[in-house]
Amino acid sequence: PKYGNIAKIYIIQDEQVAAAGQNEADPTFQPNPLALNIYSLGYNNSKKLVRINNAVKENIKVYLSQYRIMTDAVQIKDAWICNIGIDFAIFTKKGFNANEVLLNCVTRVKEYFNVDKWQINQPIVLADIVSEVVDVEGVATIIKPQEVLIQLRW
Repeated sequence: PKYGNIAKIYIIQDEQVAAAGQNEADPTFQPNPLALNIYSLGYNNSKKLVRINNAVKENIKVYLSQYRIMTDAVQIKDAWICNIGIDFAIFTKKGFNANEVLLNCVTRVKEYFNVDKWQINQPIVLADIVSEVVDVEGVATIIKPQEVLIQLRW
């Protein structure tokens, strides 16, 4: 724990990895079909997603080396952390406190985006957000939400 831990991993075949010294502009470039990219993220003390440090990456490489074939190439990379904001408006049912219903909607959206429920490379579906908000007691209808802020960082 003192050196970090792994929270999320996403593995995909990498067709972009070249042999040593090759680059994609080279006409003799041959992608490596046996290469894998492992995108990873860890948690900090506040349970926020962060990049894992090089010591943890090295430990992963050592561990995986026991189980991979010599010709396999594995690259451990940092996944992007995507912070987003959702802009939505609701109409409340008659007899409900509009501020209380709105607060419950915001809480529901926060629960929906709980980091434990999400995986690396998982798409954000606005229709699912609409469904979550409409299920809140007191909501009559919702104006289609829009992503207003998307901030990507390593």
